[in-house]
Amino acid sequence: MTTERFPRLGIAESIKAKGQRISAGYAGEAIVRGEAEIVIQQMSELLPVKGIDFVGLLPDGVQRVTTYAARVATGSNNRWEQLPGRNHPLSRGH
Repeated sequence: MTTERFPRLGIAESIKAKGQRISAGYAGEAIVRGEAEIVIQQMSELLPVKGIDFVGLLPDGVQRVTTYAARVATGSNNRWEQLPGRNHPLSRGH
């Protein structure tokens, strides 16, 4: 973020003066503890934190998407059709 995305957003210098890196735990917990006013973190790392508001995604030009994939093993008793989330809008269904 600090070397690539913040400069693209035009906020690198402002962040340098105030920013801090959270190296352990959920970054959102820094807000709950009063140590930060805003954090930038993967959505999956923010949503479980109670006491903060998720305000949105970064703009597409600076967003980095992580894609996860899963398959059902041949011979498995669980078929793709039975898996939860298979109809999710981002699911490719194969």
